[in-house]
Amino acid sequence: MNTGPEKLIVSISKEGEFYVNAKEVSIKKLTQLLKATATLPKKPVILVVADEEVPLKHVTKVVDLCRENGLEDFRLQSR
Repeated sequence: MNTGPEKLIVSISKEGEFYVNAKEVSIKKLTQLLKATATLPKKPVILVVADEEVPLKHVTKVVDLCRENGLEDFRLQSR
């Protein structure tokens, strides 16, 4: 049985582009992906990666999406 990935990496560029495991996604697709991830039997750790050039509003958006979907095991990492 596939329980999903152990870790999901969400990267944010300073231009506000979102990437999931290095693949660019729209905010709509990211929202759908996080909703689907929340239904997995074993929820992965969400690693939010951004550098200091990324506006805080983009990081906050991802954190809010995680919380809205019950994905409480997320970590912030700066580059």
